[in-house]
Amino acid sequence: MKWFFAALVLANIGLWMWAQWYKNADMDESLAPRPPIAADRMRLLSEPGVRPRPRPPRPPAAALCHRIGPFAAAQSAGVASARLAESQIGSDLREERRELVSGYRVFLPPFPSKAAAERRRQELTHLGFKDHALIQEDKMRNAISLGLFSVEANARAHVKRLVAKGVKAKLEPTYKASTSYWLEIKPGDFAPEKLRQQNWGQAGIEVRETACPAPPLPDAPPAPADKADAPAP
Repeated sequence: MKWFFAALVLANIGLWMWAQWYKNADMDESLAPRPPIAADRMRLLSEPGVRPRPRPPRPPAAALCHRIGPFAAAQSAGVASARLAESQIGSDLREERRELVSGYRVFLPPFPSKAAAERRRQELTHLGFKDHALIQEDKMRNAISLGLFSVEANARAHVKRLVAKGVKAKLEPTYKASTSYWLEIKPGDFAPEKLRQQNWGQAGIEVRETACPAPPLPDAPPAPADKADAPAP
């Protein structure tokens, strides 16, 4: 009887030890590091019935044209155009007009009358400023010009001398119209670098890249004739 009881106790101890070992084995397996996920191989499964949107096409690259200029005279541009034509390069003449600064004027704003302007001129002479004149232009009538300068720094220095004597002079740029001519080169098989190496008979001529002009819009179709205006059979 004692041996039976001892065997039963040993069996219970063995069963308890086996249960502890099995529990620890499960925990070790759950804590074991998992292999890394290959993110580059993963892909999203598309939902049934849903088609992926196609990528919008890339806009075509803008075509580049070239222009040569500026030429001071239309005749010079014409000679250059003829030289281009000899190399089978077509071109169109373009005229550009701009207002360029031609100088700087130091002046006193218009006075109420010509007599008031003349009295101020006498005062300027007494102050030692003898280079002045009465302006009779429409927008500057009865103003006093105190000098015209081609260099802005010289004009500003003169203004400082006048202000030092109590004369509130002003400065403004003067403009002149300038017309230049350019050759718009049509797209074709030519080397722009060779054009830049050419002697076009005038200093300052450049070969520039520019966007090609947009093609002209097609003519609109004629409107359908009104039934009321149709001739009677």
